Amino acid sequence: MLRPVASGGADSAISSRFGAPPLASDAFVPDVPGLRHAEAVLRAVSAQTHRELVHRLEWVRPFSTRASRSRVLIVSEPGRVPESQIHPLLFYGRELGSAHVEVREISVKVFEASPSRAPHGADVIVLQAWVPPDAERYRAVLDALRQANPGARTVFFDAFAPTDLRLAAPLGDAVDLYVKKHVLRDRAAYGRATRGDTNLTDYYGRLYGIDHPERSFEIPPGFFRKLRVGPSFFTGRTLLPFFFASAEPLKREKVIDVHARICTDGTDWYARMRQHAREALVSMADLKLVSDPGVPYRRYLAELCASKLCFSPFGYGEVSWRDYEAVLCGALLLKPDMSHCETWPDIFVPFETYVPIRWDFSDLEEKTRYYLAHESEREQIAQRAYTRLHQYSIRGEFLGQMRDVVEP
Repeated sequence: MLRPVASGGADSAISSRFGAPPLASDAFVPDVPGLRHAEAVLRAVSAQTHRELVHRLEWVRPFSTRASRSRVLIVSEPGRVPESQIHPLLFYGRELGSAHVEVREISVKVFEASPSRAPHGADVIVLQAWVPPDAERYRAVLDALRQANPGARTVFFDAFAPTDLRLAAPLGDAVDLYVKKHVLRDRAAYGRATRGDTNLTDYYGRLYGIDHPERSFEIPPGFFRKLRVGPSFFTGRTLLPFFFASAEPLKREKVIDVHARICTDGTDWYARMRQHAREALVSMADLKLVSDPGVPYRRYLAELCASKLCFSPFGYGEVSWRDYEAVLCGALLLKPDMSHCETWPDIFVPFETYVPIRWDFSDLEEKTRYYLAHESEREQIAQRAYTRLHQYSIRGEFLGQMRDVVEP
């Protein structure tokens, strides 16, 4: 797993640059609220402007002629979810630049239409995939990138929600690293057959009596040496700047007991699971709840800020935007048990940064009522989760996490 490197013993410039301890907060801006807020805005605006140029105007910037330790070419997909993996490479562009790392980006669509437009001479190629998971398409792009940049290390960013590794077999031999947002702690679980495509379709299909056909995805020998846990929704442009800017969550008077605006549309098992989750919540009729979907995002965040608890069931994968939005807004996160998942930064430490519930929601009411009645415990857990993400943001942990991605 990609983790921040330990201090001491790093003799290369890039290693000391990307280690978390050498990039303590004084390497960014002084911990003064106004200055840090302004710095966060500048970084976010710069990163977003870059993405708009790349994906809307199809702008491509070549590598410079100056000497660089590493030239990183990102071939990326548009959209909010894929962007959350790419945004931090732009948000921390100043630190990458000072470590003599150049980052350039081109969209997959533009590269496929005109490969010659891509910057040449990359030391590292990062290809990102998004739905549908078209192995043949991404294999063709990888082959073209490797041919145009002989000797470059290849990194694959898997932006898909579930923990499965369905592209490991068709793409694994063509990449040096395979980066995913979260993975199963038990690597032996990979390769086993499940009902449906994922561990979630397997569990909830069995729970609701849905007869999905069994599937398994081959894991090539030696593949797990290439597997890394990379950035997730938290590093998206709507979240990372806030955690960077402030040591405290967004705050309002807590007048809502539980926030859980749960969409129940979707495939068979997903719709049943989400409806089950919603019913388990609304059965507590004496509590002040918000559970209907479809409100504007600003209102959604305002409600979260006014909520004591946030109930966040699984989606098509385990991790969701809501998990980090709850932390941002100072609401205690209640979520189906995440002990099977490996993520970084890890805000799924039971009863330290979130409260786990059973996957069938059978203890949701018990834990909801307990933490509504124990304000101090609730607030301490919520604050620890926020502090974890704030410290990750300001100490340069992302740079340590990505070190063996950007190094040639």
